[in-house]
Amino acid sequence: MAHDERRPSASRFAGFTFHLPNVWSRQPHNGYAALPRDGDGGDEDHSAAAEHGAAVAEREGAMQHGAEATDEWRQLSTVGRLCVYAAFGTLGAAVLLPFNTLITPSEYYRALLAGSAYEASFMSWIVLTYNAGTIIFGAHATATLESTTPLRRMLRSGITVLAALVLLAAYVFLHQLGPSVHAGDAAPKTPRADGQAVFPALLAVAAVMAAATAYLQSAVVALSSTFGARPMGLMLAGQGVVGVVVSLIQLFATLAAQAEARSAVALGHKVPDARLEARDSAVVFFTWSAVFMLLSLVVIVLLSRSALYRAVSARQARARELVSPAGAPLSVGSDPRTAGWEEGKGFGRYIPHSMRDGAARIRSVQSQVIAMSVCIAWCFIVTIAVFPSLSSRVRPWPTATPPEDEPRWRDPLVFVALHYVLFNAGDLVGRMLPTLLPRLFLLEARRAIIFWSGMREGFLGLLPLCNVSHAAADTPGRRAVVAAVAVAATAGRAARFGDATFFALMVLLGLSNGVLSTSIFISGPKRPGVKEDERPLAATIISFWLTVGLALGSGASFLWAR
Repeated sequence: MAHDERRPSASRFAGFTFHLPNVWSRQPHNGYAALPRDGDGGDEDHSAAAEHGAAVAEREGAMQHGAEATDEWRQLSTVGRLCVYAAFGTLGAAVLLPFNTLITPSEYYRALLAGSAYEASFMSWIVLTYNAGTIIFGAHATATLESTTPLRRMLRSGITVLAALVLLAAYVFLHQLGPSVHAGDAAPKTPRADGQAVFPALLAVAAVMAAATAYLQSAVVALSSTFGARPMGLMLAGQGVVGVVVSLIQLFATLAAQAEARSAVALGHKVPDARLEARDSAVVFFTWSAVFMLLSLVVIVLLSRSALYRAVSARQARARELVSPAGAPLSVGSDPRTAGWEEGKGFGRYIPHSMRDGAARIRSVQSQVIAMSVCIAWCFIVTIAVFPSLSSRVRPWPTATPPEDEPRWRDPLVFVALHYVLFNAGDLVGRMLPTLLPRLFLLEARRAIIFWSGMREGFLGLLPLCNVSHAAADTPGRRAVVAAVAVAATAGRAARFGDATFFALMVLLGLSNGVLSTSIFISGPKRPGVKEDERPLAATIISFWLTVGLALGSGASFLWAR
């Protein structure tokens, strides 16, 4: 193709485009085509449109592989296809359900642990315990991924999570009737000794749920990657849905308790204690979460009995057979990245001989998705460092409005519940955009993903500038002293961001988290060096690094526990 002297800059940056959000996206394999140049400019528009249309068709066609390329999929009705999509959305929700259920009733934990040594740092401990558990058991789940079937792993881990949720719901329900909560006709209160004794048990339940979720996540991610990009995107969107639903349940329960309290004030009755409201909300959370996990188990069974599931599983088995025939171990010597491991050289000397083949395969795939792994880890380091351990302590900005005329959202309990809704709503939208509008929001270029991952560092500096308080949102009599609590939180401090800015930051935090995580999970397993039979393992490896980011972020959240 002749060089156009009139546009030297175009040839210098051919293959690059600048657009939002795919900034500096270079797509040598399936990206936007460079404009052709033949020197006269007479037919550039037609040829450019043709090449660009081919590139767009290739990108959108990449969303249709896996299950959508089988005969069984073509034979499904529209309703049947929607059911398959809904099934993966449900599985994604089941993966994130345990974590969201654990962290959402923060004000109940605060009431339960009032006066204990963990009153200020309980959320950081819960998140750290959960994420440390997912790292430890996630590593084993990744290493043993190909030694079992996704169905068996999903059923076992799902039943374990269900049992833990039932246990939590039963404890909270029974605890409200126990003598340790009520002291005659006095206002409910949690003794220091009770909080000290309950907290280790709570961490133990969190660890059990983390272990089960690690195996559940590895199986669901591997299965979604096998079914294709769109099921993977919908699975991730399902995680966002459960966050929104759980936070909405909390918000509505809090609003209902607030309405009951205001009605009691209007009738001259005694105002219900805020601790009771928070506890009743927790009962609702754990109960409905257990019901949803039971529904997820039913979905898993129904999906596994479908002809589409059997077809996709058979196709994946054939792809693996082409690489390593049945009964033949993986040839680690054929891959220079794992040379010498079979003989125990290098890092292989620390690995049992029976596990070297699998370890070599993991290392081989990991080297192809290292950038994606680092980006997904950093993405969640930033998110968990500030949400919810710091963000749940932000309180409404003080105003001169009389307490009785304050809008309902300025009640601290409602304010905290609302911030959960905004973050999860932003996260849900962010997870859906790369699937619904891949041309605009699916980040495929490694440079684009690295750039936007690094930009999220700004949240670490902005959120601490909001109206952070060290007072619990369930402080007795809070409806009469909302402004006083906020003033006390800001006394002697520099100027802080207002409520609108805080809510905007929460939406942006969730939106960026959703777009980046979904783009990485869709694009990572399709990197040029990853073979088709390695895509489930690549997705699982990225999922493991997500848990690493969660754990590191939960450790960083202790910076705000003071």
